[in-house]
Amino acid sequence: MVPFLILIADRDRSRVAAYRAALAGERHVIVSADSAEQCLALLRNFTPDVFVLDADMPGAQRIMEVLCRRLAKQQVAVIVQAQQNKDSNSLMLASFRRCERHARPLPPPRLAKRLRRLLPKRAPWSPPQRFLELNHQCA
Repeated sequence: MVPFLILIADRDRSRVAAYRAALAGERHVIVSADSAEQCLALLRNFTPDVFVLDADMPGAQRIMEVLCRRLAKQQVAVIVQAQQNKDSNSLMLASFRRCERHARPLPPPRLAKRLRRLLPKRAPWSPPQRFLELNHQCA
């Protein structure tokens, strides 16, 4: 599989670490945010190929609004994980071509499998140096 830029917005740091471990062999660049403010700052600086969102985290509604405004027309794959039923998110997610909503957080191996299904096959992406530095800082 070719490397992609993945942004994971989840307040559970242990889950993010498990996702990183499950995706380690895939050579993706993984950037994570554990707050809405941090996530929004990252989205101002780059567009991920895949966005994984914990929709139950505080500020997730603002993140969804930014996603729909900025990224819906681009080829961004979105995976939303929400334990609470939020119908407003469903309407926003309808604007994305590649989108999945899950009622609970996915186990790490299943997330890796879902990503393989969602991601297109394309030429390798070589990340600019600033993303490599950002990934190192966020790890």
